[in-house]
Amino acid sequence: MNSEEQFYIELGAKIASIRNDKNINQEVLAEFLKLSRSSVANIEKGRQRPGIITLALIANFLKVGVSDLIPGINKIDISDLRLRGADIQEEDHAQKESLNNFLQALRRDK
Repeated sequence: MNSEEQFYIELGAKIASIRNDKNINQEVLAEFLKLSRSSVANIEKGRQRPGIITLALIANFLKVGVSDLIPGINKIDISDLRLRGADIQEEDHAQKESLNNFLQALRRDK
């Protein structure tokens, strides 16, 4: 299993955990998202990858920040990130700064 697959499994587990903690069943979340219950189940199992809009809707519905759904958000360091398969080079200062600002904004969302 690669890290991307693991990310979506952990993301789905977080969604399921928060949903269960709030005593909301998959059918209710699915109805809100205008998805089938099986789509919600697939998201929660990491088999279906939700887009950013879907993640925002899920967070809104569960009354949490998007960053609360992202696994390991506090452990991410921009030096570990790869963009479309290319390492971020030292000379890409603007790109590194932009990513760093994005990560800080996600962390503040918590």
